[in-house]
Amino acid sequence: MYFEGAGGAEIVEAAREAGIFVVPTLAVLETIAATGGGPELAADPLIAPFLTPEQRGGLGQDFGREPDPELMAKILADVGALHAAGVPILAGSDAPNPGTTHGASVHRELELLVRAGLTPVEALRAATAAPVDAFDLGDRGRIAANLKADLVLVRGDATTDVRATRDIAAIWKDGTRFERRIAEPATGRPRLRPTLLSDFEDLGAGTLPPKWSHSTDALAGGKSSVTSAATPRDGGGNALRIEGEIKEGFAFPWSGVMVLLGSQWGDPVDAGAIRALAFDARGESETYQAMAFAESLGMRPAAASFEAGEDWIRVEIPLSSFGGLDPSGAWGFFIGGPTDHGPFWIEIDNVELVE
Repeated sequence: MYFEGAGGAEIVEAAREAGIFVVPTLAVLETIAATGGGPELAADPLIAPFLTPEQRGGLGQDFGREPDPELMAKILADVGALHAAGVPILAGSDAPNPGTTHGASVHRELELLVRAGLTPVEALRAATAAPVDAFDLGDRGRIAANLKADLVLVRGDATTDVRATRDIAAIWKDGTRFERRIAEPATGRPRLRPTLLSDFEDLGAGTLPPKWSHSTDALAGGKSSVTSAATPRDGGGNALRIEGEIKEGFAFPWSGVMVLLGSQWGDPVDAGAIRALAFDARGESETYQAMAFAESLGMRPAAASFEAGEDWIRVEIPLSSFGGLDPSGAWGFFIGGPTDHGPFWIEIDNVELVE
């Protein structure tokens, strides 16, 4: 967030008079400004051992923009102006956007709040007592008798150096000590060979093959929709017809079907021997999208486009087309509609992973 032009002071004053609070989510805004601290956070020896491969992947992602330190300076200045005017500032990273991950990015958020003008104590309050007050939670956020005993013990003095929150000595949740565990490296994951993911021959009414599911941006609060059904193919056999609608309401809309490679979501396989995702397709002479999901991508998939017209064609999408994908930790693939708003349909068949 930052205020363009001469209206910034008026916006600050309006926020103060309205009695609102602000969650600036600086950790993701610095990724948008391409000055992000995600990779630094992932490399911090106080944090790195406790990160899962998915979390490291999320911290390493970006928005593909050129660095804009001037933009980040404006963002920090605007947060400082809100704070100076008495507008309550709350800590929140907006994870799992690119460059962030749940939990660890709060440490970076606290550091950025101090850079914006809060004292270390005020930044700590933004992550503890201030949210309790803003959301009227009441029974937590402070160390006092009869409140929830959610505590973090750190080495050093975080009231003078907020980065001391990274050096955690102990954690208590509801009064019970929680033992942090070093994230174990993945071992023995299945190595995927070229395989047919589905030819859609055994579809029942309203069903999808095992490991296949519908997927839309409704999972993230969007409004897009999708249905699918078996459809006869010339020459015999079935294809899968996907129909849906891409609707306004989400920044990165999607609608289609997804296939998992492991036994469940987040269960990675080693697809290093796979060259491409291949399938037959026909559609409305549109540009459609495929997406890959993997540990290296965090919670943000990598997308690649393909075209399909009224005649069946064979589509091959090299895995190298999915930017940032490390196939040694692949989760699954998505095939679906275009990103433009409106209804769509596409038919697919003989989906496979090829050398």
